[in-house]
Amino acid sequence: MTPAAAYLHVLAAFADFDGRASRAELWGFVLVHTLVMGVLVVASAVVGRWSGMGWIAGSAVVALYLAVSFFPALSAVARRLHDTGRSSLLVALGLVPIVGLLLLYWLVLPGEPGPNRYGQPPE
Repeated sequence: MTPAAAYLHVLAAFADFDGRASRAELWGFVLVHTLVMGVLVVASAVVGRWSGMGWIAGSAVVALYLAVSFFPALSAVARRLHDTGRSSLLVALGLVPIVGLLLLYWLVLPGEPGPNRYGQPPE
């Protein structure tokens, strides 16, 4: 799965917290999301400087994008945890400083081979 395809797939599955997601799906989404955020931040800085409004107008665009992408990202992380055989409730560990690194570790682990209690392995 290409990063662009992963990004579009995660956006389309924004409300799907069931099933499993591959590493390629999650990290492809993260890559494109990071690139989009970088472009938006740079564009908002440039436009803000030219318009004299500072970061106000650009910050609104960045905040809107973050709001729109929040649930797709959350669902992708939940499905990725399912692929490693863990509960999606562990997403909450990302809110705890330092302990959130454990969540990152689980997200880079290979998924369980074969079906698990969350479904068939991702393609």
